[in-house]
Amino acid sequence: ALWVRFDEPEGKELSRTDAPALFEALDRIRGKIKGPPVHRVYLDDDFNASIRQVPRFGLFGGAVNSLSIGLPLLMMLDRRRLLSVLAHEYGHLRGNHGKLSAWIYRTRLSWLKLDASLQRDEGVMALVSQAFFRWYFPRFAAKTFALARQDEYEADRISGRLLGTTVAAAALTEIAIKGSWYANEFWPSHWARAELEPQAPGPFAALRKLAHLPPSDDFARQALREAMRRVSDLDDTHPVLRDRLEALGQKAVLPSWSERPALELLADSAQWIGHFDNLWRRAHAGDWKQHHAYLVRVRILAGTLRLTA
Repeated sequence: ALWVRFDEPEGKELSRTDAPALFEALDRIRGKIKGPPVHRVYLDDDFNASIRQVPRFGLFGGAVNSLSIGLPLLMMLDRRRLLSVLAHEYGHLRGNHGKLSAWIYRTRLSWLKLDASLQRDEGVMALVSQAFFRWYFPRFAAKTFALARQDEYEADRISGRLLGTTVAAAALTEIAIKGSWYANEFWPSHWARAELEPQAPGPFAALRKLAHLPPSDDFARQALREAMRRVSDLDDTHPVLRDRLEALGQKAVLPSWSERPALELLADSAQWIGHFDNLWRRAHAGDWKQHHAYLVRVRILAGTLRLTA
C-alpha cells in the first residue's frame, strides 16, 4: 500500500458550485449519520452510485472518501429516492456504530483495487505481493463475507431511517426495473439508430427525454419477477432485491414511478448531458460507423431478397 497508487474514479469531479443542492444534501446526510466527510464527488455515466475510501498516504495520513454518482441514475430517480441511495452509500462510512463491519467492507474493496494495481505492475516486489495476495485474500474474503454482507443490510437500514423504509424500498425496486429497461430496451434502441444515422448521436440527451416515461406494465412486472427470482451469490456481498426488501420489512410491489428527476441537484444539467454525450460519441465513433455500414448492408440485402421472392 505504500507504493501502489489507486486510480482516480472515473467521471468528472464536481464542485459545490456545480451542484450546490447535492452538496447541501450530503452535508445533511453526514450530520444525521455522524460520519466522516466525503472529500470528492464525481459524476459519471453509469447507472449506479458508489463510494470508496482509499489511504491518503499509503498506511498513514487518514483516508480520502470519494462518492461517484451516475448521470442516468439522476435522470431516472426522483430526489428523495436518489438521496436514499446516497444515504446507503454514505452508510458504508458511518462512524457512530458498526465500525468493524464498515471497515471490513471498505478493506475488501481496497484489497481488490490493490490486486488490480499489482496485476499491472512488474518487478520483484510486485511478484512477491501478488503471491501473498493469492494466499491471503481468499482467506480474508471467506472469513469476512458475512460481515461485509451485513454491512449492506446496515447501510439499507440507515437509508430507511433517514428517508423512510418505503422510500428506500421504492428506490431499490425502481432501480431494479429501470436498470433492466436501460440495459435491454434503451441501449438496443439507441444502437438501432445507426441504420439511418451515420454519425453517433449522444445517448444521454435521448435518455433525458425518455427517462421520465414509466416502463410498460408488462415489462415492469416481468422485470420485477426476474429480480425477485434471483438468489444471493457467494461471489457478491450485495444481497438480492428479495432479501433487501425483506430486511426493510417491505413487500415487492410495483412502485409509483419517479416523475421529477433528481437532475435538479445539478446547477446545470444540460452542461453535463452535453459533456457525457460528447465523450460517448468520441469513444464509440468507430464502432458506430461499422455498425451503420453493417445495418445498411443488411437493409440492402433484405430489399434484394424481397424483390427476388
